Amino acid sequence: MPKIIGFPPFQSVAAAILLALALTVPASSAGTFTYVTIDPVGSLGTEVTAINKAGTSVGHYYDGSIDHSFLRDKDGNFTFFVQPGASGTNALAINKSGVVVGWWRSGNVGHAFMRDTGGTLSTIDPPGAKYSQAFAVNDAGQIVGWFQDQQNFFHGFLRSTDGTFTTIEPPGATGGSAAYGINKKGQIVGYWADDTTDHGFLRDTDGSYTTIDPPGATEAMALGINNKGQIIGSYDGGNHGFLRDANGTFTTIDPPGAQGTSPVAIGGKKIAGTYWDGSHSRGYLRNPDGTFTLIDYPGTLNTLPEGVAGKRVVGRYSGADHVVHGFLATK
Repeated sequence: MPKIIGFPPFQSVAAAILLALALTVPASSAGTFTYVTIDPVGSLGTEVTAINKAGTSVGHYYDGSIDHSFLRDKDGNFTFFVQPGASGTNALAINKSGVVVGWWRSGNVGHAFMRDTGGTLSTIDPPGAKYSQAFAVNDAGQIVGWFQDQQNFFHGFLRSTDGTFTTIEPPGATGGSAAYGINKKGQIVGYWADDTTDHGFLRDTDGSYTTIDPPGATEAMALGINNKGQIIGSYDGGNHGFLRDANGTFTTIDPPGAQGTSPVAIGGKKIAGTYWDGSHSRGYLRNPDGTFTLIDYPGTLNTLPEGVAGKRVVGRYSGADHVVHGFLATK
């Protein structure tokens, strides 16, 4: 089974923080970025998960009881939303129009959702799903994610704009599959498991599958794709990141000093990710020329980017108090 199918890391602020009051941290500058903390009033922990080209970001925060989702526009104005009756609502992605996807939960059961530009929340469980999560939405409104069926097997899914569902499952996926990224053409990436290991995949618009495994990799995961067909992911247990060009060429993505690397988002030709330096998690931006820019919120222990668009990067950070805060970094 793919490693992060059950409960992918950092999907619930409540599960990631200590219950302590968040500190107020002023905007500050380090290197080529200006940093701003994003913590809604009353938050005990915040995660910013994605941002679009208009500068609208999405995420979720924990208030001591449940997770609430939010949109934050480029001027800093918040819009909050929760699924009625849910014990948590977690926004994970946003497209250029402002359509948001993610998942909400009731007890131990999760449901994929879509929030349209008018603010209407809709549950989008694939047929036969007992648990589901939506992870990405392209500018056309196509949505991908994964679901668990009644036999506890995991599948990727595509929800088309007309509301129909297609199961995303590469041949040989005896251990499950999940879809994690989709571009404007409708090309989908994710990963699948056979009886021994995990493999990345690309599903093209004609329904054909291509395995995305860097040369020599013992396991791999494809986690994002841009509109030019470039794919990011990690391999060998998160020890290395990769970029696969549309022509099939692989490039390893390892910032200097990295002991483990995970690219998490690709916006245009810019790649945001996290690496482990032996003691702390650091963020990075890989520029189109292959150079790296450090993303490290000043005075903190760990900085983890999660989304990138243009000159903006969003994510979360934590300090010695172990409280999780959202952030926006702008070049």
